[in-house]
Amino acid sequence: MVTPCVMHLTQGPRYFAHHGRWVQHLGCETKMENHQPEECPLCKEGQLLDRIERMSFHQYTNRGYVFCRVVIPMKICDRCGARSWDDRADAGMDDAVRREYEKLR
Repeated sequence: MVTPCVMHLTQGPRYFAHHGRWVQHLGCETKMENHQPEECPLCKEGQLLDRIERMSFHQYTNRGYVFCRVVIPMKICDRCGARSWDDRADAGMDDAVRREYEKLR
């Protein structure tokens, strides 16, 4: 079995869409402390575990595409693998887009 911290070395990148952004999973998942797992709303059998993940994505702006890398908190189902993130993660991604956008001037 491949552990999550070496998956990025042994498997190709995984892409998924979220809020109009194509996102690439880049690396290790680290469990967040002091959190009670929630039930997965998709499969109803797994538990949503908080993870910190590095992500990269492209975002189109009126000045062209920007490439961003962020570290965000995510919730991942331990049974079906469903992924989601909250407003804190969206804010981090928006900040990354804003920083890269300013570099295009």
